[in-house]
Amino acid sequence: MTTTYERILLTNSTAGAEHFGAISDSVTYRVMVSPYVDNDTAAVVRNELIGSSGYAGIIALPGRPLVVDSVVQFSADMVVRTISCQTVQDGAGTDITIGLTRYDWGATAQPGDVPIRLSTSVGGQSVQVYRGEPKLPTSTTSTTEFDDDEWVNNSNLQVVAGSVPTAAAPDDGTYRPKGDIGGTPLDWNGNPISIVLPSVDVSIEILRRGAYFSTLGTVVADTFKPESAVGFVGKRNSVAFAGFAIGELLCTGIERKVLDGEWTSVLFRCNSHPFRHAYQVPRTTFMTTMGTMTYDGDPRSVGHVRGIYWKQPYLTGVDFATFFSTDEQAYITAATA
Repeated sequence: MTTTYERILLTNSTAGAEHFGAISDSVTYRVMVSPYVDNDTAAVVRNELIGSSGYAGIIALPGRPLVVDSVVQFSADMVVRTISCQTVQDGAGTDITIGLTRYDWGATAQPGDVPIRLSTSVGGQSVQVYRGEPKLPTSTTSTTEFDDDEWVNNSNLQVVAGSVPTAAAPDDGTYRPKGDIGGTPLDWNGNPISIVLPSVDVSIEILRRGAYFSTLGTVVADTFKPESAVGFVGKRNSVAFAGFAIGELLCTGIERKVLDGEWTSVLFRCNSHPFRHAYQVPRTTFMTTMGTMTYDGDPRSVGHVRGIYWKQPYLTGVDFATFFSTDEQAYITAATA
């Protein structure tokens, strides 16, 4: 006896969308089996649906597109997430409800804007300093900003050594050795003090699709490459980014979390610093005539270090924009103009 199947489309589809979330569709089929005695249980129907042959012309493998009569339904990016099978009350068939989602907002030929969220927060960062309101290297480029020599010999720093103070001509607070960062002495007897400087944290959240199975079962590679992401962490921006000039931002981390199936959220974090993430370091001659300043007329007789220099530990730059797609870059530029 031959078993025949009659497939009826009960619900064409229900559709939904969530901001920065899933674009969803669902469809319900009723499959009637003849003769009646050959009817399958809901569990059997489910097992056949998620098999390579399918059930009544329907192949609904979770993680792959829905295929009906060898034709992909909705789109290749709309992936089966849920399957529900319920035997019809009289036992003559099964109602099959299939839920599908995708997250490719704003993708080519897809509706919506590019899925991205940018946020900033302003706070304070505690740093050890010897000088207040110091001078920084200016007019730097994507090359010179990351050259250690520039942080010593930049024209905005002390270009030549001044006259060394003597007992007859005590320091009036203006003496600076070559390369000195200038500013107001804040150290106390050669010891730095801790102050709070303004700092901006920048977070940019985007969507990235992980590895998944295509319609034919071929594994499509993950779009997020950890080995590439590592190349940003601990590096400063070599090109102006998100409203910040060259070298002002330091990538502090890239986090990833699963949203649904293979779709993930990737959070790119960076931080700004008034000193472009450089440290103030003292001359090593403190407690010598050349290394200590005691200003004439200062009753406290505070010994300040003669000669404070910059030490820039982050001498590798990278263009942060290259982490993002063209549409994402355009959004970041417009959002931070």
